[in-house]
Amino acid sequence: MYKGFTLISARSTWQQNLLLLAGLLFVFPPAVSANNAPSPVLRVCIADQDVPPFSYAHSESQVQQALRAAARRHGWQVDYRVRPWLRCQVELSAGKFDALIPIAPAEHNLQAFVFPMRDGKPDPSRALGAVRAVAARQVGSGANWDGQQFSGVQGPVIYLQGMQALSEQFTHAGVAAASTRTSVDMVRMLLAGRTNLVVDVEPRLRRTLEAAGASERVQILPQVVLERDVYLAVSPPFYRQHKGFVEGIWRETAGADMQAGDAGPLAGPE
Repeated sequence: MYKGFTLISARSTWQQNLLLLAGLLFVFPPAVSANNAPSPVLRVCIADQDVPPFSYAHSESQVQQALRAAARRHGWQVDYRVRPWLRCQVELSAGKFDALIPIAPAEHNLQAFVFPMRDGKPDPSRALGAVRAVAARQVGSGANWDGQQFSGVQGPVIYLQGMQALSEQFTHAGVAAASTRTSVDMVRMLLAGRTNLVVDVEPRLRRTLEAAGASERVQILPQVVLERDVYLAVSPPFYRQHKGFVEGIWRETAGADMQAGDAGPLAGPE
């Protein structure tokens, strides 16, 4: 009987200790390890129109993957979202995104967004690369761009909505211009005679003409209309809160287009 009593007492004590431990865990849950905390996310807006080789709406460019890899080295994830380009800029200002790519500095956005700067100007050594905008006309048209001025233009020069650097160039040149939502719309307007000159980013324009079967009917003029460095730009609040991270990814993604070339979109994120 004595031994049986001892066994029952030990079992009872063990059960009491287990219940006590469970109660303590309920009141004081174990701390979550910092290593298990979710990574912060960089929310990046890209245009719904491809900007080769920098960004693609339906898959990732090598430039986008270079940014993703750079962010990962700093413990961050990247979430790309697609919007019309003008909306990207509006929503970045509204705090719905942290950054956008690729964007050329222009009078309207140097105060609104943060670019990598040096001596009071955007730092070309930390640009993602450069974009070239070229003009195109129907074969036989008298519309022209000679590298200095436009001539023979009938109706407005058509360009893609949201390309503010181009808009400013047209204003300075004193030429009427109008924007359209897509490069496809732009080429259709040119072929329909609603304009006799369009301006777009060169790789995108060439791909659009090829897809439309219009490469033989449309001539791309040799003189570049605009060539600008393009950047990853961030919102001022995000830069103030994460300056070290932003400076790091600017440095690590500089010249990313030189590595990408014009290889086209990739299947998806790494």
